[in-house]
Amino acid sequence: MSVLYIASLQRASGKSTFAAGVISRLQSDGIETDYFKPVDLAAEEMLAEGGNIDLRRLLSLNAQEMTPVVRVTTKGELVPRLSVADQRAKVQAIAEVLAKKGVAVVEGFSSDTQADGLLTDPEILELLDGKVVLILRYDMEEISGAMRAGEERFGERLIGVVINRVPEEEVAKVRSRLESEAGQGKRVLGVLPESSILLGISVRQLAAALGGQILTCVERGGEVVENIMIGAITQNKSVDYYRRKAAKAVVARWDRPDQMLGAVEAAATCLVVTGGQPPLEIIRIRANDAGIPIIQVDDDTKTTVEKVDSLLGIAPFTERRKLEEVRAIMAARVDFEELYKRLELKVAV
Repeated sequence: MSVLYIASLQRASGKSTFAAGVISRLQSDGIETDYFKPVDLAAEEMLAEGGNIDLRRLLSLNAQEMTPVVRVTTKGELVPRLSVADQRAKVQAIAEVLAKKGVAVVEGFSSDTQADGLLTDPEILELLDGKVVLILRYDMEEISGAMRAGEERFGERLIGVVINRVPEEEVAKVRSRLESEAGQGKRVLGVLPESSILLGISVRQLAAALGGQILTCVERGGEVVENIMIGAITQNKSVDYYRRKAAKAVVARWDRPDQMLGAVEAAATCLVVTGGQPPLEIIRIRANDAGIPIIQVDDDTKTTVEKVDSLLGIAPFTERRKLEEVRAIMAARVDFEELYKRLELKVAV
């Protein structure tokens, strides 16, 4: 068995995204694999009931196996409150199950996660006897230092680095710079471009995070929102205004049917109706006919927009459209042949 441990130095670096892409590739190459996330963060649970289980379903893995050892709340508390010894025992028991797989992909937690009495990344890694791929969120000025910090933290177990969320126009420059710096280019397994689809949030996740109710087209809850727009001030130019951005959620107060009709005509991904009141029936009919979900929320428009804006880029990886996107990106931008070699897998790539 090989254990691939996916680590990061900060949250929202793209560990789940990379894990999903790697598992999908392993499956397509006929390699038996499994996924384990030993620590879940409470902030992620706001967006989905157990992102770990949702990701396992998306990848056609048994949803009931490999549940997290502990969850960390936003206050830094462990749930359940297990001692370090008990955490070790649970990880060791899971390691015995993973030993029966060809490759186990384990999603670690960021090194900036704070919780008293929590096993560290290196401790879990040692128990699983894994090899590390470090995911770094793009910051040209910090990459070299972050790579050195990863080497110090994980030592010889670090087999590669992936730079994530790089603006497309910067990808070649990043790779060239790393290759010019002594030894660092050899560590890099991939430089992944930023993708609005991967940074987006599904309609279903958006409704859950806002405490809202989907009134129409519930079956389209998996559609991904990439942008947010506030209802246009004037009806005459609203359609042109909404068409400036793709895959958008349009936020409008419940008593502004003019704004909503413009959003429907411009094929918004969804409407978010604020103020705690449902829209007019004609809006529901038009949206339903156009296949556009309406989310009704209690908050005012300003608060709702701020919430949506804060959610873009951190939503759990649970939607099929995102899986298709990451498959395509990683097939072109990750050196799987080198990754398999470093994992000592004998597979024709």
